[in-house]
Amino acid sequence: MSSGTLEAPNPALHLTPPSDLRCVAHSILAVQVSFMFGRRRARLRMPTFSRSYGPVSAAVVNAAEKRLGVRLPADYKRFLRTINGGCPDPQEFVVPNRGPALAAIFYGVRSERTHADLEYEQEQATLWDPLPPGFLAIGHDPGGNTFLLATFAPDAGRVFFWDRNGLWVREDGRNAFPVADTFTAFMESLHESPQDAEPGAAPDTAI
Repeated sequence: MSSGTLEAPNPALHLTPPSDLRCVAHSILAVQVSFMFGRRRARLRMPTFSRSYGPVSAAVVNAAEKRLGVRLPADYKRFLRTINGGCPDPQEFVVPNRGPALAAIFYGVRSERTHADLEYEQEQATLWDPLPPGFLAIGHDPGGNTFLLATFAPDAGRVFFWDRNGLWVREDGRNAFPVADTFTAFMESLHESPQDAEPGAAPDTAI
């Protein structure tokens, strides 16, 4: 990413998830993600999602893609068709060379412009800071830092953590960090925080 676009940290737009999107798991709303990427990996734990917006048709996703003016990666489109946003469990991932972070919510395609609607959140994300061309805001952490999905080469398909609060600004002034080469890899990287693991349980490192 070029240094001119994501340099200046700004206050987050969503300091906490909106009240109508409290990420409390519910047995009816929790959706398992392990099936959605079209392949099976032994002993791999995939996140479940609560407060998801439910499956939508390929036509709905394609229409949103056209309105957004980007070409979405195939695995992310599959996520929108099958899970369509929500609050993941587990939530923790690692920002390389910085430390652990949490995924609070991923946006979905909704029938109305409101919190966590993918198109609405692009408008909100650019109120104070312009997004780099070809980058899409797809979710945020509990402090409002944004997850960006690259849709233009050479970074197409990669996921970035945009540190909008300025806690991890790099030496060159940039505040966006690559966290996964694909959206699928980002989903696979979500894991339990050490304090959430059962006492005496061995770390789950299986892939």
